Amino acid sequence: CVVSHRGTDSLEDVFYDLESELYQHCNSNGYLDAFVDSYKKTTKIDKMILETGCDSIIYSGHSLGGVTSRIAMTTSTHNIPISTIVTYGEPKSCCGFQKNSTSIRVINGQDPIASLPTGKSNSHCSSLALNVLYGTWFHDKTYPLLPPFPVLKLHYHHIDHYVRSISEYITNKIATTKIEYN
Repeated sequence: CVVSHRGTDSLEDVFYDLESELYQHCNSNGYLDAFVDSYKKTTKIDKMILETGCDSIIYSGHSLGGVTSRIAMTTSTHNIPISTIVTYGEPKSCCGFQKNSTSIRVINGQDPIASLPTGKSNSHCSSLALNVLYGTWFHDKTYPLLPPFPVLKLHYHHIDHYVRSISEYITNKIATTKIEYN
């Protein structure tokens, strides 16, 4: 099963996003409290996962959904194996240490949200990141840095931009890969 968490889509979610920048308190699981509060709204998903009879799970999410899917992955109560997690434009949600090494952050190097919140102890939970804008891989829990004039670059955070960038990345990889047919 693929379990995808949605990103910010309400005023309440905007509050959680702002709270993560203003009140950077970490809980005992190593996540910023503001993001944990948002995750608590998604706990019905575990029940749905059990009802579907999944034999393994891939978690996914964009922006705030990337954070809530990561928290779900590390705190869920079901015993179903988790294959991996792939997030898109996920903000920094961990308090200084990596939660899971089987995860990939897909980022756009110009996306300002992926570099927030800006607290010194905040980091990404996964060090492996694919910058689809440039087609490069990084092993860095603090990448990307906040770009200059971040408000002018908010369009880079939209999920449509990620889908378009990923499609271009895959198309370019296919075009530059020598394929041998038998």
